[in-house]
Amino acid sequence: MVRVVFQTQAYGPPYLGDTG
Repeated sequence: MVRVVFQTQAYGPPYLGDTG
C-alpha cells in the first residue's frame, strides 16, 4: 500500500490518500 500526501487547498490540512 502506498500513501500519498498532497495539498488540496491553499489553506487547510493536507489530504491523506491511499493509492493502493
